[in-house]
Amino acid sequence: MTERNEWQQQQCRSNKLLAVWTGLWVLTLALSSFGPQWWESATMTYLATVVNIIMGAAMIWANKRHLDHQDELQRKVQLEAMSLALGISVVLGLAATSLTQNSLLGFDFEISHLMMVLGVTYIVALLLGMRKYQ
Repeated sequence: MTERNEWQQQQCRSNKLLAVWTGLWVLTLALSSFGPQWWESATMTYLATVVNIIMGAAMIWANKRHLDHQDELQRKVQLEAMSLALGISVVLGLAATSLTQNSLLGFDFEISHLMMVLGVTYIVALLLGMRKYQ
């Protein structure tokens, strides 16, 4: 097996591992968010939230490992996309919060809106970065 094939297999394993941990985190987030509609136990809600935090930590670990297994150019594209997504989310999130607190936005700004901005910005920046370095 060539070095390139080994690297590609490692990339594939890393992608799958990240996808699994991300999926588990999303499932436990849904459980901790919507679970209280199915049960009336505060203990169950706390437990679901703790499990969600643990899955989130595992997802972060998997993402870090994923970045460690990428080549220099892939890491650069990821870093640029992440920094742009973080910067835009912080600036727009704080601006929207300020407008909401002063009843000037027209709707209640919630964390879900910020997560949508973060996700869309990251995906667009990642796609543009990959296209830039093709």
